[in-house]
Amino acid sequence: MNKQEEFNSRDLSKAINFNELYIFYSPRISRHIYLRIRQTEETNDLTSEVFLRTWQYLKKGQKIRNIKPFLYKIADNLIVDYIRSNKYQANLEDDSDLEKIETDNPVNDVSQKLNNFIDSEEISKALEKLNEKYKKLLIMRFIDELEIDEICQILNKSRGAINVAIHRALKTLRENLENEKNERSL
Repeated sequence: MNKQEEFNSRDLSKAINFNELYIFYSPRISRHIYLRIRQTEETNDLTSEVFLRTWQYLKKGQKIRNIKPFLYKIADNLIVDYIRSNKYQANLEDDSDLEKIETDNPVNDVSQKLNNFIDSEEISKALEKLNEKYKKLLIMRFIDELEIDEICQILNKSRGAINVAIHRALKTLRENLENEKNERSL
């Protein structure tokens, strides 16, 4: 079964389909959440909540046309709720918890790209200095490898708005990298 196909309650009559969905997407959703909140326990809790809400939605007989944007939309909503709560305290310094997040996936070697990205301390610091909107867009596009159309569905924005925002986010990231470089040379 293609993971992009429609999932609905009939598909869930065989729990293995939801299990496949979970196995395929949970590392990606976990990575996405972790890169936004940087807290391992909360990442695991929020990831579980994403799939619990998806299961409940499907169990009600609701249909999902494209599962990937649907999962990321739930994850983003949960991240926003979590950040708004008083429980959130950004952990900008320590990336050691990232190894605890399950990112191994035989289908795709995204985890290697992620590790290469995070290993660059400069990029990691520059990314953390971005506002939440730009940070979210860059993570979705370049780490989660979502297509522009999928990001449009998740954020309910037009293709043009997403392209412009990604362009601006990259420009700001470059500026942050230049500032980091200049600060180190002083």
